[in-house]
Amino acid sequence: MAIFENAPRSATAVAAVETEVLVLAAEKFRQTIYQKPDMAFAIFRELSARLRRREAEVLG
Repeated sequence: MAIFENAPRSATAVAAVETEVLVLAAEKFRQTIYQKPDMAFAIFRELSARLRRREAEVLG
């Protein structure tokens, strides 16, 4: 989420299995989001779902 806030990352990810990743510079990511709104909405839907799940965990 740091990419949306122009902030330093607050977490690190470690793959549990062999994984291929794509490294995308922040500016290129922003360009892609502007050019492909469907991708932006897919990301927003996932972030929203994760926030709702976390809220449910916290509130019990």
